[in-house]
Amino acid sequence: AAAAAAMPSDDPASTPSPVATATRVPAAITVGVCVMRKKCEKLRPLLAEMTSGGDMTVVVFEQQSILEDAVSDWPVVDVLVAFYSKGFPLAKVGEYVRLREPFCFNAI
Repeated sequence: AAAAAAMPSDDPASTPSPVATATRVPAAITVGVCVMRKKCEKLRPLLAEMTSGGDMTVVVFEQQSILEDAVSDWPVVDVLVAFYSKGFPLAKVGEYVRLREPFCFNAI
């Protein structure tokens, strides 16, 4: 016997809602952590917890890179978390935000 061709269902429940589809979160979000080394050590437990679900990648900007590299060479991220501390180049972080336009977790 020939198999019946699959027909689209007229049942609205079987069709994904366009609203639900449009608001779905991307499979993986890249979060950039731009802090000086001393603050980063304090954040390690939080960063480990953030990545435990597998739907988030955390990229820690290296202190040397923050201080010496051009912001165009910094990693590209979806979300940026930055905390000011002594010696932190706040102006460079502002430049990065203008260049890459990440979602800022906190005011920069």
